[in-house]
Parts: sequence; structure tokens; C-alpha cells
Amino acid sequence: MSLFTIARIKFLDFDTNKEIFSLDGRWSTTGEPLQTISNGFGTNQAFDYSKVPGLRFEHILPGESSNLAVAVKIGGESSFYGFSNYSYAFDFFKNEEWKLDRDSCGSGGKSSQTVCNTKPQQ
Repeated sequence: MSLFTIARIKFLDFDTNKEIFSLDGRWSTTGEPLQTISNGFGTNQAFDYSKVPGLRFEHILPGESSNLAVAVKIGGESSFYGFSNYSYAFDFFKNEEWKLDRDSCGSGGKSSQTVCNTKPQQ
């Protein structure tokens, strides 16, 4: 059993193995850090920072698994972005500090690290 599990994801440069950036993985089973706002014309959803701390954790029981969302790629763009609960604060989840310019990114295996054959865009 794994209670209060946090997944810390590191994006590493493939050639040097140096960290480009890191973030807390987003558990796909948790809610979104959004709040609904009514304004008389309808409703909108807005990022709610206060929900992020509770969404960092997942409880994984024996024999069960849970999925992480670690990156997002929009449409036909060649760049992709690291993804966490904080990504909801940005248009189309695009945090420029977590931008990478390659189409591929592979898992480093059981070490919970992600190795990218890329360099961050300047």
C-alpha cells in the first residue's frame, strides 16, 4: 500500500543527464484544480491554486495502479510541455518554463525519471 504518494518527475537532458526541470506529476485519477464561477451570463472555470496541494497525493492499494500525466502536446505543434496541476493556470496548459522542442520523450524506468533527447527552447 502506498498512501500519500507524490510523483516527482525530472526531465533530463539525454546527452548530459542533467536536469532541465522537474515537477510534481499529475495523477489522472484526481480532480482538476478548477473552480466554477458564475457571472450572470453563464459559468466559467478558473484555476484554483488552493486545490493544488491536495491533488499532489494519490493512495495506491496493493494490486492497483494509477496513471500520471507528465507532458502535453497540442495539435500538430512540435513542442511539448511538462504537465502538472499548475499547468491549469496557463493557456492551453503551456507553461513556457516547461517547454521542450522534441516530439519524443521516454521514461527512464523505475527511477521515476523522464529522459528527453532535447534541450529547452530559449
